[in-house]
Amino acid sequence: MAALESGKVAGAWLDAFWQEPYKGALLRFEQVLLTPHAGTYTAQCRLAMETAPAQNLLRDLGLG
Repeated sequence: MAALESGKVAGAWLDAFWQEPYKGALLRFEQVLLTPHAGTYTAQCRLAMETAPAQNLLRDLGLG
């Protein structure tokens, strides 16, 4: 938090917390965007998360 207060870190976007909803000190910073851990809930993201490992495996085996 000191880096945010001093301006060393201009901003942050965080989406995973030990407890949700987050109720900590980062809420007081306008330059911090806090979202619930739901960024992967889109169909496009899920498809990419499911196909990328298979594509990587095929590539590494010389089959893709």
